[in-house]
Amino acid sequence: MRRLFPAALVGLLCALAAPHAVRAQEVDHVFVVVIDGLRAEEGFADPAQPLLAPLVDELAPLGTLLTRFEIRDQTHTLPSHQSLLTGNYADFPNFWPDAERVHFAPRTPTLFEAYRLASGAGEESCWVVSNTPLAGHDLVASAMPGYGAELAASRRYDPENLEEDEWVWEQVDDILAEHEVSLMLINVSEVDRKAHELDWDAYTGNATDAAAATVALWDRLQADPAYRDRTALLVTTDHGRHQEGVEDGWVSHGCGCRGCRRSFLLAVGPGIRADRVSEQIYSSLDLAPTLAHLLGLPFPYHRGRVITEILEDADDVLPGVGGHFGPRTTGAGALAVRVSEWDDPSQAEEDGGQRVMVELSEDGGESWSSHVTGAGPAIQRTPAAWTDGEVVVVGWLELAAGGEDWTVRVRRRAPTDDGWDEVLEEPMVGASTPVGNLVLTEDRDGLLWLFENNALNERIRWWSSEDRGDTWSVGWDDHPFERYFPRDAQAVEVGDVWLMAYSAHAEKWRWQEDLNDNTEIYWLRSDDGGHSWEGGYPVTDDDAPSIQPAVIVDGDDTVHLVWADAREGAFQLYHARSTDDGVTFSTPARLTSGSLGAWEPALAVDGDRVHVTWSQFDERDRASVWMARLDGDSLTDERPIASPDGVARTPTLLPFGDCSALLSWTESDLQGPWELLSTPEITGERPAREAQGQLSAPPVIAGGPAFELKLTVDVTLDPGDLGFDRVTLVLPDGFGAEEGVGVDVDGDPVDGTATVDGGTIALELTEPVTHDGARVTLRLTGLPPADAAPPAQAVAELARGDHPCATPVDGDLPLGAEASDEGDDDDSTGGGLGETEGCRCSGANGAPASPLGWLALLVLLAVRWRPGSPSGSPGPRCPRRRRRR
Repeated sequence: MRRLFPAALVGLLCALAAPHAVRAQEVDHVFVVVIDGLRAEEGFADPAQPLLAPLVDELAPLGTLLTRFEIRDQTHTLPSHQSLLTGNYADFPNFWPDAERVHFAPRTPTLFEAYRLASGAGEESCWVVSNTPLAGHDLVASAMPGYGAELAASRRYDPENLEEDEWVWEQVDDILAEHEVSLMLINVSEVDRKAHELDWDAYTGNATDAAAATVALWDRLQADPAYRDRTALLVTTDHGRHQEGVEDGWVSHGCGCRGCRRSFLLAVGPGIRADRVSEQIYSSLDLAPTLAHLLGLPFPYHRGRVITEILEDADDVLPGVGGHFGPRTTGAGALAVRVSEWDDPSQAEEDGGQRVMVELSEDGGESWSSHVTGAGPAIQRTPAAWTDGEVVVVGWLELAAGGEDWTVRVRRRAPTDDGWDEVLEEPMVGASTPVGNLVLTEDRDGLLWLFENNALNERIRWWSSEDRGDTWSVGWDDHPFERYFPRDAQAVEVGDVWLMAYSAHAEKWRWQEDLNDNTEIYWLRSDDGGHSWEGGYPVTDDDAPSIQPAVIVDGDDTVHLVWADAREGAFQLYHARSTDDGVTFSTPARLTSGSLGAWEPALAVDGDRVHVTWSQFDERDRASVWMARLDGDSLTDERPIASPDGVARTPTLLPFGDCSALLSWTESDLQGPWELLSTPEITGERPAREAQGQLSAPPVIAGGPAFELKLTVDVTLDPGDLGFDRVTLVLPDGFGAEEGVGVDVDGDPVDGTATVDGGTIALELTEPVTHDGARVTLRLTGLPPADAAPPAQAVAELARGDHPCATPVDGDLPLGAEASDEGDDDDSTGGGLGETEGCRCSGANGAPASPLGWLALLVLLAVRWRPGSPSGSPGPRCPRRRRRR
């Protein structure tokens, strides 16, 4: 049976993240108005601001106004709208899309899809209405397997008529006249457009017009019996503008300054508190789960939390799902490291509700020690880690809650450290959603980190270290990416060459004639340790998106690249290889055939074997983690590892180097939190699938005579297992063995050659054992240690020829030695596993110490074994003997 090792603190999250409470008041319709690009300084930073007087005077008293609602993602239109509708960070950048191609859809379900899935309602129940295609396109459905076009919202925008907000309100009127709308997002973009045109009067005037039109919409809804008292209306913006003194100020936006990030939220409707103004910090990721709560929808994939501040039933509302997101693993020697984003929705973000969790294990994932990366008013995400078995380096991105900009932080722990030392703290300069990528050189001394990666704004920043992460140098001016907005970057070393794979838009800049020429997989090469690069060269070139590359190098220096590709409709995994250090790659070959899709691949290498794990959807809201081995351009030994009654996803593999690996993934029943689980998995052919052993010996006396030692192993062989022809037993320190080892299989003696080297006994059989259910018994003469030794674990394994993988013998295999009682009147029981029943009360020669000893033993036996004693009464007890120290 597999063993699962959930991360620390999951129990707490389970208690916090049960299904949402029943709504106190029914909301059947939700309308969201986004006034595109309105800076909070001109909005609700000051509630007395006359610019939005219609909202301040007429709607605000009816509801709750949040004046510190933050844009947590890129401060651009498309990614910010994706955050508003999914409750997750966007995976693609701002880009002017073409109406025929949808390649920047979010990777987790939108609120529209969740509503239609839960209600069974048709497409006309959900709408996006906008006069900018950045909001009207790529928002109606996600790219997640099992969702997409079948559950999409309707949209209304006209690429030929994108100038006037009045057109938007006319479309809203028409739709309401024809359909009963359950969920609608309305984007009016003239505010943003006029600011970019340096027209202050039009910028501010359009803001007032949008406020008045929003009040008119509310009045219309309240006048209609189908909507009256059953409708919630929320007003916000998708981004602000630079604060004064940053770049060109109010004219533009796109960085992490307070002016670009600070937003507002006004909410009115049933169940929403009235006449309330709050400075509590919430974010754009919190809108979708809040709307899901109002509508009573299951919405399990989000990263945000319910905005309880606005709700009348706040005391009865659970704040969200939470748990672990985006795990990554690394390891060396006996040390395994897991890092993940860890969300506690019961805790305010400024108090540490979104943190990076670092977990260390020295027992193969059986147990983990947890470390949260600090406290304070910060949001932490996108962690990466590296270790050489002693030094551990962890990096992440940190955003001050209520403050400004992202900061890159790297912390390091070495054997001489009392804790974690901060070795790098650097501010970012771009607004792109950042991704950390750690690259390790062959001599395990050089580290390379990519954190800032918006090629559109030439904001590529690098940090490198040549002393195991103790000191760092910052980036280069000439960025290597020749494509727009690189994402999902992963890097490896092959020989003296570094390779980096990434997904990106097929054109470098967004204002190309071919407006939306797809996302493809590219790679870069560097032969000077990452200081200069050439590329990027395309691996894919088709009409569908290619994303999520995973790259690894096998023992033959072949580079393997696996990614998710939608060229045949649903996302499936594809594979290409390079045998010339990344100069060329083979033709892509399809690997998977999940009925609804497969994506999120991860790779591990064990010798010349490459192993793939991924998340596969065969039905909506049911995903499994699968694992297989690459065999040419196909997979072999495909098998599901985690198939919960819910979703298992985002797997990662950490090879142990012994034909096994630690597989980690996140899992949820879509009601409770996302747990981080791990299990060891076999990654190659072994001599046997399982071997259970028992080591038995009589009580062993330190410095005493030799003793008979017996190892019994029950073996399970599955089809494809190699069988074994070698048994190795390593005794605890101090123990030895004599020549002359006997062995039988299933009770029959077999021939073999034994080699004894101190406490290591290696037995080679003349004929291999290849049948299931074999029982192997190994008998030898053991030599006790000179001094007393408490029971310690012996180690045994099975092997086949020169094959690099062995099968460990599991079981309780301790062996210990009692002190001799020379001249000591205290007695004790023996110390070996499987000792005979009863006790051994002996003097120096192994006999009762004296006639009084015999008498004491007889009295004890009479007391303990008197007639009428219940069956199973314990045997005679012996006085304890003091051990030598």
